Amino acid sequence: MWRKSQVSEIPKDAQIAVFWDIENVHDDFRTHENMMKEFREAGRVVRSYAFADWDSRRRMGEHLLEVGFDLIHVPSSMQNASDIKMGDYIIEHMSRYPDTNCYVLVTGDGDFLVLTGILKLRGYYIWLVSNPLYTSAELSSLADKYNDMKSFRRLEFKEPETVEERVKPMQSRADRRKRAAVRLQETVGKILEAENKPGIGWAKHVMVSLNPDFDERDLGFDSWKDFVDWAEKKGYVIQEGEMP
Repeated sequence: MWRKSQVSEIPKDAQIAVFWDIENVHDDFRTHENMMKEFREAGRVVRSYAFADWDSRRRMGEHLLEVGFDLIHVPSSMQNASDIKMGDYIIEHMSRYPDTNCYVLVTGDGDFLVLTGILKLRGYYIWLVSNPLYTSAELSSLADKYNDMKSFRRLEFKEPETVEERVKPMQSRADRRKRAAVRLQETVGKILEAENKPGIGWAKHVMVSLNPDFDERDLGFDSWKDFVDWAEKKGYVIQEGEMP
C-alpha cells in the first residue's frame, strides 16, 4: 500500500530528466528506490542527477549510483552552490536534450522559482517532489504534478499490540472532526514557523504529510475547502486574502 499523493496526467511517451537537490530533501534508501521506480514507470528517464557534497554522504552516494543517478559533487563550503550548479545543469540539459518534455525537480527551494517558470513557459511538464512543509508555495503552484517525498514510502500494516487497542470503541464523527481541526491548526502553525505561506491548497499537502491517514471525506465533508470552511466557523482557523 502506498501513501496518498497529488497526481495528474503525465505526457504520453514522456522523456524525463531528474534533478535532485539532496541538501534540500531526502529520505531513506528504500524511499529513494521507490521514487526512481515511479519515474521510470512514468516514462523514459533520459538523465538523472543528484547534487550534494558527496564527501559527507558516501553511503548515500553509493546507493544512488546503483539506482541510476549521476552524482554531481558540490562542496558544502560554497553558499548556494548546489542551487547554482543544479540550475546550470538544467539550462544545459534543455540545450543538449531537446526531446526531454518532463522535468522532475526534487527540491522545495524557492531559488528555483524563476528557472521553473522558464521551463513552464517553454511548455515543459513540471513534476515537483519535496517536503511540503519546507517548499515554496510559489514554486509548487508551477508544478503540473506534485509528490510529497514521503508518498514513495511503503506503508506496513500493523496489528493492534494489545487487546485494549483491538476493542477500543471508535470515536464519534464530532470528536474526529475536532481532532482534525486541531491538527489543521498545528499544520498552519508549522507552515508559518517555516516562514512559508499557508495557502488553502498547500495547507492540505502539509496536512496529509504530517497526518497520512487524514481524509476529509471520512469526516463527512465533500471537499478540503468544505472542511476548512467548517473549521473556520468553529473558530479553529481564519481564512484571509484570495484563495491560491
